[in-house]
Amino acid sequence: MGKLYLKLLFVALVLLSSTGCWNKLELPERSFIMSLGIDEGKNGMIQLTAQLYKPATGLRGKGQEKAFVNIQSEDDSMFETVRDLTLHMGRKVHWSHMRIIVIGEEFAKKRGLEEILDFFFRNQELRLTTYVHIANGKASQYMITKPLIENTLGQQLLSIQEVAYKYSGKTANVTLLDLGFQLKGEVNDAMIPYLYRSKKITYTTPVAGAALLKEGKMVGKLSSHDMESVLMLRDEYERGVIEVPCLNPPKGKPKMKETVQVISTSTQLSPVIKNRSVTVKASVNVEGTVTELKCSKITTSEEESEFLNRVKDIVELEMLTAYEELKRKKIDVINLGNLIYRRHPALWQSMKEDWHEIFAKSQLEIHTDVKIINTGTTIGKSVLSKQK
Repeated sequence: MGKLYLKLLFVALVLLSSTGCWNKLELPERSFIMSLGIDEGKNGMIQLTAQLYKPATGLRGKGQEKAFVNIQSEDDSMFETVRDLTLHMGRKVHWSHMRIIVIGEEFAKKRGLEEILDFFFRNQELRLTTYVHIANGKASQYMITKPLIENTLGQQLLSIQEVAYKYSGKTANVTLLDLGFQLKGEVNDAMIPYLYRSKKITYTTPVAGAALLKEGKMVGKLSSHDMESVLMLRDEYERGVIEVPCLNPPKGKPKMKETVQVISTSTQLSPVIKNRSVTVKASVNVEGTVTELKCSKITTSEEESEFLNRVKDIVELEMLTAYEELKRKKIDVINLGNLIYRRHPALWQSMKEDWHEIFAKSQLEIHTDVKIINTGTTIGKSVLSKQK
C-alpha cells in the first residue's frame, strides 16, 4: 500500500511540473479594446474602429499624451475583421476591458445586429455587461471624438449613459445581456440607447432617447421625452423631473413651469384580454420633492391636493402620449407581450402571430398616486412670493 501511495505522489509531482503558461500571452503581447465602433465598409464589408488602451511609457513630454489609440479594419466577417486589427499594432486584441459597443445607424437599419451579436455572444473574453449604443451617422466618427473629462471615449459614454438613465430617465440602460434577453423574448422588439453629436460650446456626444429594433433591425427612434414615460411603464424609472405648467402664468411668461424631482416610482401592469382585445391597467406610484414653485402654493391640505392632481394629470398624459407613439410604430418595448406569455401562455399562442396588430389597437388605463415628500428648504410657496 505504501508503494502505491509513493507511485501516486510521483505521478502527481510529474503532472504538476509539466504544467506552465507556455500558451499564455503576457501583458506586452495584448492590446486592450476599450470601445468599438461598427459600420458598413466598402462593398458590404464590416468596418471596425477599435479604441485601444495606450500604456504609459513613463516619459512625459510637453502636454499630456492621449490614453488611447484608434485602429480601423475591414473584412467580410466579424472574426476576420478583428484579426485584421493585429496587422496594425502587432498585438492580440483582448476584450475583457471593453465598455461600449457603438453601432452606426445605417448598419443597424440595413443589416441589423444579428451577425455581429453572434460573434460577441460566443466570445469567451468579452463581458456581457458591455453596453451597447446605436449612433446617429457613422460609429467611426465618435471614436475620434475627444472625451471631455474621462481618459477614453468608452469611459465618457459609459458615464453619460449611466447618469442620463439614473438621474433623468432620458435613455435606456442596455448591456449585451439585456439586449440578448430582449431579442430572444416572445416579443423580439428591443430598444438601445441613442447616441448623437452636438456642438454648442464644444463637441459633445449626448446619449438621449432610444433606437427601436424589430427582429434585430432598427426601425425608428424614441425621443428622450417619451423615454421617461416608457421607462415608467417598464418599472425601470429611477429619478427624473416632472414639469408642471402654471395654471395662471404671469403676463409675458406663457410657458412658465414648476418642477417636481422624482425620488422613486413603481409601476404594475395588468393586461385584461377579451376577444383578442387588450386593455392594460397600469398602477403607478410616484414620490417626489418640490424643486421649483413659481405660481402655486401648497401651504394647506387643499392646495397640496390641487397641486398633486396637476402632477398626476401630467404624468398620466405623458404616459398615454408615449404609449400612443409605441402603438403607432407597432413596437412593444414595455414587455406587454412577454407579460401576457408568462401569465397566460396558452392564450398567448393564439395571439403571438398577430401581436403587433393587437398591440396597436390596445388601450391603456392609468391610475396614479403621487406623494410629495418635502418642499425643499423653504415653505410651500414661491420664495419671492409676497402673498401671506
